Amino acid sequence: MIFVKVSDVSKTEKIADEIEEELDEEYGEGYYQATTSEQMAENVGSIFSILTFVLGGIASIALIVAGVGIANTMFASIMERTKEIGVMKAIGATNYNVMEIFLVESALLGIFGGLIGCTIGFVLSQIITLVAGSFLPVPFETVVTIEMIIMSLLFSIIVGIISGLWPARKAAKMQPVEALRHD
Repeated sequence: MIFVKVSDVSKTEKIADEIEEELDEEYGEGYYQATTSEQMAENVGSIFSILTFVLGGIASIALIVAGVGIANTMFASIMERTKEIGVMKAIGATNYNVMEIFLVESALLGIFGGLIGCTIGFVLSQIITLVAGSFLPVPFETVVTIEMIIMSLLFSIIVGIISGLWPARKAAKMQPVEALRHD
C-alpha cells in the first residue's frame, strides 16, 4: 500500500489514474489499483448503508418481539388480577380508570426495557469505538448523545403504551360480576 499526498485536491482523480497507468505499464495490467480518499469514503458509506439497513431490520424484529412480550405480560397480569378488576369496578372505578392503570403499567414495562436497551447500546458503542479504533487507519468514534437516549426512552414508552392498549381495553370492558366470579 502506498499513500500519495497531492498538492492540488482538484487533480486527485487525474493523478490516481496516472499512477495506475504507470503501475500497469511497469508490472502488468490489473495488479495494482489506485484509490482516492473520495472513493474510499464512498465505499465506507455504502458499507455503512448496508449495515444500517441490516441493523434496522434486526431492530424492527426486536421491536415487534418486545411489543408482543409486553402485550403477553399485560394479558397475564390481567388474568391474575381479574378479581381485583371486578372489585375496582364494583366500588365505582370507571373503564377509563382500569385502562389507565394497565396503560401506566405497560408504559413502565416499556421504559424499563428502554433503559436496559440504552445501557446495552451504550456499552456496545464503546466496544465498537475501541475495536474499530484499533483496526482502522483513521480515527473512529461512536457518539451517544443525551438526545438519543431521551428519544429512545420516549419511543420505548410509546411502544409500551401501544402494546398495552388491547389488554388494557380488555380489562376495562370486563363486567364486575363476571370478574368477581372468576377463579
